Amino acid sequence: MSLTDIFQKIDSNHDRYVRELKELLAIPSVSTYSHNRGDVRRAAEWVLNHCKRIGLDAHFQDTGGHPVVVASRCVHPGRPTLLIYGHYDVQPAEPEEEWNTAPFQPTVREGFLYARGASDDKGQFFTYLKALEVILAVKGDLPINVKILVEGGRRNRQPPSGRVSGKEPRGAARRRHRHFRRLPSFPRTSRPSPTAFAAFLTSSSTFKGLERISTPDLSAASPPIP
Repeated sequence: MSLTDIFQKIDSNHDRYVRELKELLAIPSVSTYSHNRGDVRRAAEWVLNHCKRIGLDAHFQDTGGHPVVVASRCVHPGRPTLLIYGHYDVQPAEPEEEWNTAPFQPTVREGFLYARGASDDKGQFFTYLKALEVILAVKGDLPINVKILVEGGRRNRQPPSGRVSGKEPRGAARRRHRHFRRLPSFPRTSRPSPTAFAAFLTSSSTFKGLERISTPDLSAASPPIP
């Protein structure tokens, strides 16, 4: 497998990726409002089914609020495990009259996709899923283990992570886990994309770096983000 093969696969599926992302962005999963609770659930089911479709083991983890999608592909004992976090809920879109196009009618203008959640955070974690999909399609496997948590209460400050994560890994097991939230810049693109994350995952320097990294204590409570 070469990066050229992966990039070509990504380019050839570009239109499908956009269609799929539009499907997710069209769901008004505003967790702040109780009348959108069904929409938040639809977004969770979309993410769950998509994870399964691309070849990941996936299930819902109940939290007492909106469910967390837990997905993984961990078939390499002893190799590093990358933990990817995202959220499928979005902030309210008001005042909608200030939008050039409706916030839940995804629209492409001059090469950019506009909708609520197109960047934070549906578009963000969607690129990770597409990168995993293309590597599995081209190579048939991932070079490391991957776990994914996608929650639905980020925007109403529902705190599910402590009820989901279970026991914190210790010692050598803890050092094999690396939390991944934001994508570094790559020469091919200045924005997060399947291309950039696929390059990140298949880089030998990434693999060696993950083997040396020890994560912070994931069980510690994080301060509220304004």
